[in-house]
Amino acid sequence: MDAIVNQIAKATGLDPAIVSKGLELLLGFLKTKLSPEVFAQIQSQVPGAGAPSSGGGGLMDIVSNIAGQVLGGQAGDAAGLLAQLGQAGVSGDQVAKFLPSAMDALQGGLTPEAQQEFAGLIPDIGGLLGPSTSGP
Repeated sequence: MDAIVNQIAKATGLDPAIVSKGLELLLGFLKTKLSPEVFAQIQSQVPGAGAPSSGGGGLMDIVSNIAGQVLGGQAGDAAGLLAQLGQAGVSGDQVAKFLPSAMDALQGGLTPEAQQEFAGLIPDIGGLLGPSTSGP
């Protein structure tokens, strides 16, 4: 997972620890929103994302379980993702930098059909970020 974390950190100027935390939560969100086939394509781009942890479960299972506990099972919507990021200590400005870059990085290796399914999530997330504060 280090390569994609470093790629996003370099593109956004964010600390890799924040990117890693955000990426874990984003992957948990995507797992609940995308078909298993499309999510498998994304997961293949993030080595280690599904690897067993010391607890025996994969990272995605851990993130999904935490998200379900934190949000009462409503981790499937973009507002829930933003709430999770906030609870994890990722500020609004950091989210505004992180999400577009992470979505772009994850979308890059998808088949055209998978990109179409994935692209449907972008307006959902983008609308919740509000107006950009980075310029005109």
